[in-house]
Amino acid sequence: MKRSLVSLALLAALMLPASAQEWPKPTTTIVVGLGPGSGLDLIARIFAKGMQKRLGTTFVVENKPGAGGNLAVATVARAAPDGSTMVLGHSGNVLINPMMMDVGCDPMQCLAPVSILATTPSIFVANKKLGVKSLGELVQLLKSHPGKYTYGTLGPGSSSDLAYEVIASETGAKVVRVPYRSTPEMVRAVTAGEVDFTMPVLAAAESSVKADMLVPLAISSAKRWPSLPGVPTTGEAGFPSIPIDVWNGLLVPADTPKEVIAKIVAAIQTVAKDPEAQAQIRRLSYRPEGSTSEAFAKQLHTEKILLSGIMKSAGLVRNQ
Repeated sequence: MKRSLVSLALLAALMLPASAQEWPKPTTTIVVGLGPGSGLDLIARIFAKGMQKRLGTTFVVENKPGAGGNLAVATVARAAPDGSTMVLGHSGNVLINPMMMDVGCDPMQCLAPVSILATTPSIFVANKKLGVKSLGELVQLLKSHPGKYTYGTLGPGSSSDLAYEVIASETGAKVVRVPYRSTPEMVRAVTAGEVDFTMPVLAAAESSVKADMLVPLAISSAKRWPSLPGVPTTGEAGFPSIPIDVWNGLLVPADTPKEVIAKIVAAIQTVAKDPEAQAQIRRLSYRPEGSTSEAFAKQLHTEKILLSGIMKSAGLVRNQ
C-alpha cells in the first residue's frame, strides 16, 4: 500500500511540469490596464482575435483600469504561471510607476517579458498661432521668454512630461506645465489654443496634423514615420535623448516556463505577419512588431536606464 502511494506521488510530481508547459489553455486572458477603446485595448483585441482564430481556443481581453495600470500588473503577477493570464503593459506601468511609487512588486521581477506587440511614436505638436515650424524654433522661443508659454502634459512621469524634461534639462527652457486627465483632452486644448504645445502619442494627433489643425514639430521615432515623411525625428531635431516609440508588450507571471513563453511568441509572430492584422494595426497609427522575448527583455533593460536618468534629474524617483 505504501509503495503504491509513493508511486502515485512520484507520478503526480512528474506530470506537473508537463501540464504547466501545455499551451494554449482552453481560455487565455489578456489583462489591459486601460478602458475599452484605448490604443492599448485595441491592440490587445487585434492580437487576441488573431491568436484565437489560429489556435482554436478562447482569448479574452479583460479591462482592469486603475492606479495608473498598476492594478492590471498586480492581477497578472498573482496569476498561475502557465500562460493562461497575461498583461499588455507599457513603459508607464512596467518601468516608470515602480520608480515613482510602491507598486507592491517590481514588474521587472514578478513578470517575464514575452513580446512587444506593437509600437507607436509620440509627436510634438504646436498651436498654429504660436508661429513655429520646428522644434528648434520652439526652443529658441521658449528660451527668449522663460515661463511665458504653456505645455500640456498628462502629469509627472508621463511620456509627455518626461519628453519635455529632456528639453528643459538640455536647454534650460522654462514653460508653464498644464496637466490634463486624458490625451484627447490635451490635444483638443492645443488645437483650441488653451495651451501652446504638447507631445501626445501619434494616434491622438495624426488626424489633426493632416487636417492642418496642428503644426507637427518632431516625432519620437528612430526613423521618420511613413505617413508623415516630412516630420523630422526628435533625434534629427537635436534631442536624441528623448525616449522613442511607445511600446505595448505582453508579460506573464515570472515563473512561467520558457517553453510556454516560446509558444506564445510563435503565436504572436504569426498574427504580427498577417496582412489583415497589420492593416488594422497601422490604421491605429501603430507599427506591428511581434518581437522575441529576448529582444523585449533587452528593450526593457535599455529603456529603464534611460528613463531612470531622466526621472532622477526631474526629482521623480522615490527615496532618491
